Parts: sequence; structure tokens; C-alpha cells
Amino acid sequence: MFTVSIVIICGYLAEQATRLEVQETSLYEFRTQADEQEERLIEQKAQMIAMEEIHTLNERNRISRDLHDTVGHTLSTIVIQLAAIEKLTEEKMPQASAMLKQLHHFTKEGLSDVRQVIHQLKPKHYQKFAFIEQVHHIISDFEHNSPIKVYFNNNQLLWSLSPEQELLFMRAIQEFLSNSSKHSQADEVRIQCHFTDSTVILTMKDNGKGTESIKPQMGITGMKERTKLLGGKVQIQSALNKGFKVRIVLPKGGSSYDG
Repeated sequence: MFTVSIVIICGYLAEQATRLEVQETSLYEFRTQADEQEERLIEQKAQMIAMEEIHTLNERNRISRDLHDTVGHTLSTIVIQLAAIEKLTEEKMPQASAMLKQLHHFTKEGLSDVRQVIHQLKPKHYQKFAFIEQVHHIISDFEHNSPIKVYFNNNQLLWSLSPEQELLFMRAIQEFLSNSSKHSQADEVRIQCHFTDSTVILTMKDNGKGTESIKPQMGITGMKERTKLLGGKVQIQSALNKGFKVRIVLPKGGSSYDG
């Protein structure tokens, strides 16, 4: 009886241990899914904030351009015409000339005020954000024609990319998205642009089928060549059922931004 009791107790304990292990596994999977969802929410929130900021910068830039092209040009023409009329009436109509002189002075001050408003409205670092805006346009166009969801995020843009660096990143993103759509069978792509004081790192990865052997296709070869010309490096990783990942590291370039 004692032996039978021990066997029953051991069986019960083993069963409880198995249940506990299953529960712990389920809890781990639940926590992992929750962490992934939280990470996606954070990324989506950051993307929305970035898009709102870009929209605000675009609108300010548009208003400042419109003011310059309409009100600014009109006032400039009036200032020139008033100065000419003032000279023409100086001898024969001194009283009118004096009034025109005063009006000319007020108009010049108004033009100066308008130019100051235009200068204040125009975003100081608009060009810095133009690159991010272009990336969002590429992603938006891709998502419109593909079922693949693209998540993009970036940290603070510490310095501006040179035109060559921007072009490289644009082509790399377009190439990666195109390959993911055609070959990877992925339903998700994540793109990150991370600035440090001395480098900028573009990381692109999908959750597709991956591959055991990476073939040097024309797109990858061209990407490596352009990156090398800019003093950078390309890392490509993939494994079966592990997706595809490309990491481009470029040294600092372009103009520094204060603040």
C-alpha cells in the first residue's frame, strides 16, 4: 500500500509539474505577444507623431511660400512704384510728393514685417525632415499596392543626410520592399533609421520565408557598390523561415544642425 501511495503521489506531482510547465509556457507566450503588441503600438504612435510633425512643417512651408510669392511680391512692386511717383511729383507737386514719401516709408515697413513673418513661418530644419517625409511617401505608395504592412520609425535626426546618402537610402528601401513583395511571402516589414553622432544606420527586415543562400542579385550588388562609394558598409542576413534583413551603416555626412 505504501508503495502504491508513493506511485500515486509521484504521478500526481508529475502531472501537476506538467500542468505548471504548460501554464508557464502559455504565460510566456502571452507575455511575448503582449510585448510585441505594445512595441507595435509604440511604433505606430511614434509614426503618427512624426507624420503630424511633417504635416505641420509642410503647411508652414506652404504658407510662407505663398506669402512670399503673393503678398511679398505685390508689396515689393508697390514700394518701387511709390518711389518712382515720388520723384516724378517732387518738383511740380511737392505736397503730394511728401505724402507719397510717407506712404512709401509705411509700405517699406509693411514689407519688412511681412518678410519677418515669412522667415519665422518657414521651418528652420525643413530639409532635415524632408527625407523622413519621402520615406513615408514610399511606404504609403507600397502599402497601397501591397497587402504587406510596413512599420517605420526613426530616432532624433541629429544631422542632415547628403543628397547621395538620401538617394542610396531611398533606392535601398524601394529595393527591399520590392523583394519582400515578390519573393519573401512576408506580411510585415520593419524599417528603422537610427542616427548617432557619427553614423546613420538603416535597418530593414521582413518576416518572410528567408533563404539559406543569399544570391548576389543586381539590386543587392548595386546597393553594396553605392554604399562602398559613400564609405559605408552593408550587412545582409537571412535563414530559412527567419526572414530577410539588410543593415546599411553610413558615416556622418551633410550639414550639421544646431538644436
